Amino acid sequence: MSRLQPAIFRKAHGFSIVELMVVVAIVGIGLAIALPAYNQYMVRNKRVGAKAVLLEIVSREERYAAVNRAYVAADSTSAVESGLGFTIPGEVSSNYDFSVTLASVGPTGVSNTFVATAAPVSGSSQVADGTLQINQFGLRMPPEKW
Repeated sequence: MSRLQPAIFRKAHGFSIVELMVVVAIVGIGLAIALPAYNQYMVRNKRVGAKAVLLEIVSREERYAAVNRAYVAADSTSAVESGLGFTIPGEVSSNYDFSVTLASVGPTGVSNTFVATAAPVSGSSQVADGTLQINQFGLRMPPEKW
């Protein structure tokens, strides 16, 4: 065989620009589909942490009320932690602010109802997800988020 081979027998080296553009387009379409799904997954995952903390707040409020015949009010995450004696994990408290609002039903004047709230921290990815609430009866709002 001679060194001068017809063009059809030569080996091609590298990729053409068309092949590279096809690969870039396929990767772009894949990202356009996968990224929103991943973001929704992360929002749901962070919501699970907030729900677990709200359930812990209910449990601790009930234990406190069993001894003291009243619930603990807390207007911030730090007040919830100090009033109920537990630490909210940092990955949850960085996305949600927790509070406990008390109310009195009946003539006793004693705070005999409460609503625990997890409100998204402004600027976090959870803002669009909305606020979660639970009361002393275990009523969870909004129900579609629980």
